[in-house]
Amino acid sequence: MRPLRIACLVTAFPVVSETPFLNQITGLVDRGHHVDIFAVHPERGGRHHADVDRLGLLRRTYYPPAPPVGVAARWAGALELLWQHRGHGGEILRRALNIRKFGSHASSLRLLYSSVPFLPGRIYDIIQGCFGPDGIKAERLRAIGAVRGHIVTSFRGHDVTRYVERNGIEVYRPLFARGELFLPVSQGFAARLEAMGCPADRIEVHRTGIAVGRIPFAPKLPWPDEPLRLISAARLVEKKGLDVAIRAVGILTRAGVDVDYTILGDGPLRDELQAMVSVLELEGRVHLPGTVAHPAVIEQFGRSHVLLAPSVVAESGDQEGIPNAIKEGMAVGLPIVTTNHSGIPELVQDGITGWLVPERDAEALAAAVRRIAEAPEACVPVAVAARRAVEQDYDIERLNDRLVKRYWGVVNGSAEKGRG
Repeated sequence: MRPLRIACLVTAFPVVSETPFLNQITGLVDRGHHVDIFAVHPERGGRHHADVDRLGLLRRTYYPPAPPVGVAARWAGALELLWQHRGHGGEILRRALNIRKFGSHASSLRLLYSSVPFLPGRIYDIIQGCFGPDGIKAERLRAIGAVRGHIVTSFRGHDVTRYVERNGIEVYRPLFARGELFLPVSQGFAARLEAMGCPADRIEVHRTGIAVGRIPFAPKLPWPDEPLRLISAARLVEKKGLDVAIRAVGILTRAGVDVDYTILGDGPLRDELQAMVSVLELEGRVHLPGTVAHPAVIEQFGRSHVLLAPSVVAESGDQEGIPNAIKEGMAVGLPIVTTNHSGIPELVQDGITGWLVPERDAEALAAAVRRIAEAPEACVPVAVAARRAVEQDYDIERLNDRLVKRYWGVVNGSAEKGRG
């Protein structure tokens, strides 16, 4: 088969972390497909994942011009763009000004400026929205003729929870009506999309994968003469439930369990979590070293005894899909203690591939960790089953092969309809 031409729409690129959509992009390029990336801006910090350089992805990345500050300057810039792109490109820009059809996206000139990287018009087999709002943008850009192709939209977490809470249940209606395929990362999110009006025959669950083959499996039992080393890897945001984990460490410490807890990652709650560590007098037991490179995360997993992933529904309604840290911990051989949250029970079966506790229940989290400390030998069959589960359903190579088949299904299905 010929290579597919794919446009990936995303907010930030390149990114520092090994994100789900980056794993998909690199997998598609490694399979010989042509991928262009359309982002709003690079992630702050200037660093990015090594695969971005290996595959020359910056040469495939396009950004819109930054709109000038101020209404008058923004309109002056828009008029200049209309002059620069006379002819067919100018017609696309003029369609982007249709306030009756596109509302504030037209009146604010957001649609006009975001269409510039596509001028005078681009043709792809697949237009991949990496998150729900990217699919909405793809549908508008296709409507004005900036891009042609079949729209496939992934849904990963906040885009089907917090984003909907903030913008209303109708926010995806135009996309549901005209998008060709929708790929939620969990069965729970698939049910949400269907309840919001997405056609069931265009929904297919597509898991977020990890590079299982690059992660050595080495279950590690705690030794009697060392602390039980607990670890989490997460952004320091509410839905990760890290405050619950810190309270659980306090409970374990007061019960005489020798534990040492490291939280890898950074985010807006750093100061709040650090203050909690001080209040609970856990300075020597809880460590927040910040963000580390992905290989170092896997290395630290290999030196730890238990992974904590106490995810919760945030006050904003934001939820997880199925965190990659859980999958990577299972691949390493770590016992997983997590919560009965969102799509997590689709991967972690209580007592079989890990342990599930209720959300926001520090006592239950501490009790599960204590059971592991008291009977570590029971973790070995759980670790073996957990590794098998991620190999079977969450390996990025298998999932990327499946994604290409789904793309071809959309392309060929459209061709069949056209011949019919």
